[in-house]
Amino acid sequence: MNHAEDSLSEFHRTLRESAVWPFWEVCDDVMMSEPCAPDAPRIWRWKDLLPFIDRAGREVSMENAERRALMLVNPDFGGKSFTTTNLFAGIQILEPGEAAVSHRHTASAMRFVVEGGGITVVNGQPCPMEPGDLILTPNWAWHEHSNPTDRRVVWLDALDIPLAQNLGPMFMEHGGTNRVEDDLSALPDRAFAAGGYMPDIAAPATRHSPMFRYPWTQTVAALNAVPVAPDGARRVRYTNPVDGGPVIRSMDCYAWELAEGQETRPARTTSNAIVTVVEGEGRSAIGEETIQWAEHDVFTVPHWNWTSHIAVSRTARLFVYTDREVLRLFDFLRDEYRG
Repeated sequence: MNHAEDSLSEFHRTLRESAVWPFWEVCDDVMMSEPCAPDAPRIWRWKDLLPFIDRAGREVSMENAERRALMLVNPDFGGKSFTTTNLFAGIQILEPGEAAVSHRHTASAMRFVVEGGGITVVNGQPCPMEPGDLILTPNWAWHEHSNPTDRRVVWLDALDIPLAQNLGPMFMEHGGTNRVEDDLSALPDRAFAAGGYMPDIAAPATRHSPMFRYPWTQTVAALNAVPVAPDGARRVRYTNPVDGGPVIRSMDCYAWELAEGQETRPARTTSNAIVTVVEGEGRSAIGEETIQWAEHDVFTVPHWNWTSHIAVSRTARLFVYTDREVLRLFDFLRDEYRG
C-alpha cells in the first residue's frame, strides 16, 4: 500500500468513526441497479402449525394474554416481528366461550377466518366470523373478539406492523369503549352489498372501507362471475365500495382461483405479498425456489422475484394481501410480466 492509499484508508476510518460514510465506497449497495429483497420466500405449513395451535389453546390463558396469537416471524429480518417487508402474519386462537378484550392501535389489521366461528366487534359494529370471511379492523379502530360457539375459532391475522414500526408512529390503547363512529362505517355492511349502489346519505367518508366484513360466500360468487384469464386463473380484488380503492390503504387484498395444471403468467413486482391457501393444493415458483403448498398453509412472496403458481388439485383458491398501494402512493410500484 503506497502513501496515498494509506492516507485514503485512514480517511475512511476517520469518517466512519464520526458516523459519516464515504458514498463512493458504498454506492453500488445504496443505489442498486434493481431491488433485492432481504428475505427469501418462506412457508409455514398448517400441519406444522397445528400442534402449536393446540398447545397454545390448552396452556395459554386469556387472562394472561392480550391476544393468544402465534407470530409468523421470518428469521431473515433478524428477530424483528416481520413476516415479509411491510407485512405481518399471525395465527390467533379463541377457544369456546373465550373473549379478547377491546383495544386499538396504529397498525391496521385484517382477520381471515380459517376454522370455526365467532364475532369481532369493530367500532361498535358486530361482524360474524365464518371460514373464509375477511374482517377489517382498520387503523385506530376499537375492536374485540369473542367465541360464543362450542368449537374453537382460528384466524389469520394480517397487519402492516413492519410498515408502522419502520415509520415509527406506533400507538396502542387498551380497554376503550367500542362505540359506533359518526361516519359511513356506522351503516350496516348490507347497505353496501349491492354492486353499483351507494347509500345516498350525508355522512363523513372513511379513509378505509366502511364495510368491515367481506363474507367468503360473496367472494366465491364474485370469483364465479369474473371471466377466466388466459392463464386459466380467476382473480378478484377486495375493494372499498365508496371509491373502488383498497379496503385498507396499506394492504390491498385479492382472492385467486387457479385452474388445475395451468401455470399462471410469470410476473414480478416491487410489492410484497403474503398468501394463505383457502382450498386445494399446488406449488409456486418464487425466484429460484419452488414451494409446495396445501390447505391453510401461509407463504410469502418477497418483492422482485419472478413468480408463478399452479394448482395440482382440481381447483385451488388463495387469499393474497399485499403492500401494493403503499408502493403506488410513492410511485415505487413496478410490475413486469413474461409471456
